[in-house]
Amino acid sequence: MFGGDEPFVKKMQSVGKGTKHGPAVGLAAGEYHAHVVLKDGKVLLMGRNGNSGSTNETPVIVKGSENFFVTNAECGNQHSFFLTKIAPIQQRSAKNDQTKAPRRKSNETQSKTQEDKTQTAPFRDYQNAILRNQPHHFGEEEAVPRIHSAFTGDYMEPSPESVAETIRDALADVTGLEAAYKNPCYFAQDGRFRCLPYFSIIGVSKCGTTDLYAKLEKITNFMTSKNKGPHFWDENHPWDWYLDIYDDFAQVLHDSKTSNETITCDASSNTFSYSGVGVRGSKNQQVLLPEVLKSIQPDMKLILMLRDPVKRIFSAYWYYGCLYGIYKHYGKMSSQSFHKFVSEKIDTMKKCMVEDGYSARYCAVKKFSAAEQLVKGMYSMSMPDWLAVYPKNMIKIIKLEEFSKRPKQHLREVLRFLNFPEPSESDIDAAIKVEANRGNIASQEIPECRQDRGKMLPETEILLQDFYRPFNHHLATILGREEFKWEY
Repeated sequence: MFGGDEPFVKKMQSVGKGTKHGPAVGLAAGEYHAHVVLKDGKVLLMGRNGNSGSTNETPVIVKGSENFFVTNAECGNQHSFFLTKIAPIQQRSAKNDQTKAPRRKSNETQSKTQEDKTQTAPFRDYQNAILRNQPHHFGEEEAVPRIHSAFTGDYMEPSPESVAETIRDALADVTGLEAAYKNPCYFAQDGRFRCLPYFSIIGVSKCGTTDLYAKLEKITNFMTSKNKGPHFWDENHPWDWYLDIYDDFAQVLHDSKTSNETITCDASSNTFSYSGVGVRGSKNQQVLLPEVLKSIQPDMKLILMLRDPVKRIFSAYWYYGCLYGIYKHYGKMSSQSFHKFVSEKIDTMKKCMVEDGYSARYCAVKKFSAAEQLVKGMYSMSMPDWLAVYPKNMIKIIKLEEFSKRPKQHLREVLRFLNFPEPSESDIDAAIKVEANRGNIASQEIPECRQDRGKMLPETEILLQDFYRPFNHHLATILGREEFKWEY
């Protein structure tokens, strides 16, 4: 197997079981050299012919393999081939230990490849991090009854006990829903008539959730609550506190002051992004938020609004910076300060994914607090968690750019998705005229927030596009919808 070098055979077999570099998933042997393919896509070299003819008694990372996600290796006498997930077959010469792509056939082909931004180093780096945790492929009608674990790299099935523990107060209170109402309502243990939201707009912030909520307010048979986005599922609040938000709605419904078809919703814009981070303020990673939400409201429909993540984070910077003054340490609110903000957050994620070698999903969870607004645009990191629990026919995914172009059409689609009665033309017209949360947030304390924000710097835009591009492609693959690539 290894040219009769028995000690070398035993050493490589030992390496194949696991190394200090991580677990191994493949082994290939030549005459006097061998490769071990690691779970994270890197390749180890050991033997006599690598590194300019020197002998490696202990395994070392093959130079260049960290730029690709290698799935298989084959060895010849003095050469090797690596098969990767995101690039052509890579050829490595054992004499000079250089990893290189096959020679291109023409200048035209070379030019085309250079223009392909999916072959850039940032794209490969982040794609490799994404590929360390591959999602399942999801069917149209059925959900995969498994939850992704960002920490083990596997899929886990949360125990009913661990799910119930996060909503024990709710399960004790909800004894059965009243069939007379379309909206989920019930009589609590204390005799009060209580209601939950019929559907949820789960995010993402700065993607048009407030605008959609305001438009729905103009539709007959929809009623708002005391708090558009209570953030019950991502913050620490008692169950009664959550129900109190819908008390006015419940009272009107119970007193027959409105149709039994009237419904309300929860439009907390952080719900989608918070999956994996925690549930109800707890950082318990044994369960994920979609599983908990589904257990208490199995028939709830979800609406998810997404937007070009580059534009989303620019909007978020101005909104939260002006509203709460939380970005003052980057300097006064400006495109230059936004560039500092973005650079810091990308460096945080790059260190986690590229330098430290963790999966993108793991980093999205562990670095959520440190880079929240950047992570919120990595939509494909949260999407598998939701599709593992909710079938696609229970989630309406809306691209904000398309909604803005044809608001009437998309609003009608939303209403059909929610099983609303056919709305009147006057309702639709009134709804379309509503524009909520447009432009900057005025702030007396921050003068620049009262001015036109202008545009982000070109270099900032390129930096963000390079970061988000692989995640956009990943999202488009998961959903089977090319429009979510937001081609840059």
